[in-house]
Amino acid sequence: MVVQVTVVDGDAASQLMDRLRSDVGVDEVSFDPDHHLVRIGIAKSPDGKLVEVLNLLESWLGATGLPPTEVEIDDHRYTLGATG
Repeated sequence: MVVQVTVVDGDAASQLMDRLRSDVGVDEVSFDPDHHLVRIGIAKSPDGKLVEVLNLLESWLGATGLPPTEVEIDDHRYTLGATG
């Protein structure tokens, strides 16, 4: 499963990738600077790990004060905002 998150810049991508690695332990994470996308690969226990990733994204958006962002999960697009 691949999750792609649109970020505003490289600094935001770096912060998000650090949190994904430390807080969720994702299998694979990378940044595409040309498209402003953080790509997250989830191989083990995809359903449970996806919930962890989405929860982290919501809290990260709230903590950083960033506006809602586009998230693509296996070719399905969603808008995700901060939790409250």
